[in-house]
Amino acid sequence: MAENILILSMTRMGDMIQTTPLIKGLKERSPDSKITLLVTSDFASAVPFIPDVDDSIVLNFKQFVKNEDWEDQSWVKVFRYLEESLEDIKGRNYDLLVNLSHSK
Repeated sequence: MAENILILSMTRMGDMIQTTPLIKGLKERSPDSKITLLVTSDFASAVPFIPDVDDSIVLNFKQFVKNEDWEDQSWVKVFRYLEESLEDIKGRNYDLLVNLSHSK
């Protein structure tokens, strides 16, 4: 079983909480595994309450929400933020990635 696991849960709070049985099952199958949860800043405060999560990575997309300063924002700035934020992930050598973030 995978030892270094990344779970993407970047949608709603309820969806993230519903990942608890999956996380528990992964930990039961591989007790020595390290489970990291990738979440948005909206839900980061809930992560400590989810059992068996060893680490979290938080992405803050709120800084790019359209507001009066939107003219100062650009897709290049968003891309650079993502590139810098995800650089850390590259070096962690995950054995398994589980994407629980849905899209239409």
